Amino acid sequence: ARLPFEQFAVFVALALLFGGLGGCFTRHRVRGIGYGAFFEYQTAPGTVQNPYFKGMVAGPIFHDVIQKVSKILASHPGASVYFGPRMQWGYAAFDLPSPIHQPVIWDPGTTIGVDEVPRYMLDWDNQRFDLLIFLNGDATFFPREFVELIGNRYRVDTSFAPVTLLIRK
Repeated sequence: ARLPFEQFAVFVALALLFGGLGGCFTRHRVRGIGYGAFFEYQTAPGTVQNPYFKGMVAGPIFHDVIQKVSKILASHPGASVYFGPRMQWGYAAFDLPSPIHQPVIWDPGTTIGVDEVPRYMLDWDNQRFDLLIFLNGDATFFPREFVELIGNRYRVDTSFAPVTLLIRK
């Protein structure tokens, strides 16, 4: 029979092993879906200059995006803003209201029903956002009809790359 200490040691070793593997798999997945977005091997010096992310260390892309979004918002005071995929954190980071009656993530068939898409698109269009802020024009999971609607209502400004700014026509 094993001693209680041996059982505890085995339990701790297994917990650390599975915890490490879980972290590894998560990081690998994030790298797979986000390399060139916010996943970077090297971090930038210092911490992110935004109160919401106080003390956070990040790569150069994230630092750049925070700076560019700050400039956009400063140059459009009072504008209503919609953040695109991978940018939803912008509402909290910049103390902006998130859109009402909208899914947090557009992923028809997963986060919202496919049959609900027309209703969400109509509601989104009726909110008439002044600005849309996307990362590299990323429209992940947006239905083709939604991308076309955005293209018909907004003009693209790429001068804040890697942030894509869309301004209501």
